[in-house]
Amino acid sequence: MSKNKILIFDTTLRDGEQCPGASMNLREKLAVAQQLGALKVDVIEAGFPVISEGDFTAVQTIAKQVKGPQIAGLARCVPKDIDAELVRKLAGLLDETGLGELEYSIDNWKIRVVKPTGISIPASQNVAAISENRPNKNTSELQSTEGPEVLKSPMVGTAYLTPDPDSPPFVTVGCDVNEGETVLIIEAMKVMNPIPAHRSGKVKEILVQGSDPVEFGQPIMVIE
Repeated sequence: MSKNKILIFDTTLRDGEQCPGASMNLREKLAVAQQLGALKVDVIEAGFPVISEGDFTAVQTIAKQVKGPQIAGLARCVPKDIDAELVRKLAGLLDETGLGELEYSIDNWKIRVVKPTGISIPASQNVAAISENRPNKNTSELQSTEGPEVLKSPMVGTAYLTPDPDSPPFVTVGCDVNEGETVLIIEAMKVMNPIPAHRSGKVKEILVQGSDPVEFGQPIMVIE
């Protein structure tokens, strides 16, 4: 009998959220993860734990409660952070969160840390009731701001206000920006897209928060 094995790596909880209207809260993500476990997928990519506290909590909860599949988290980094100390920190993060795998990558370079797994056991069908730590922003709550001062999202994706979790935001309310200057990042299909200011001026309002899903044409910032 062949020893070859096909492993199923499911990205529903990451790529699935890139679709318009597909944003999930913590309890919904856990419910999907439990069902994927029941289907006996081998690896679940549960989120982007390094980018925000909300994503970290979601991935951590799934890793602790869903038994059977390996739970993986998408991650990114900058080259200057890659050293022996980082590897030790990643290994410690695996133990702390219960994740089975972490991968950092940028351009043609990547580092991957994987925890050996034991014998898989069937996933529980019960979904625990968990309070969502961060309220979901509803499309009806978004401001319908119009005018030349409004910067709109050029794509569907996830907005990030900082270049990485340890850095300050690109811009803040009240600061001056130049046309073409990066004011935030929108992730679409795992590609980080810098979003430039459409005009020079002062940032009056930032209409999204870090890790918020955004739609094409949605107002994301006001620059006077």
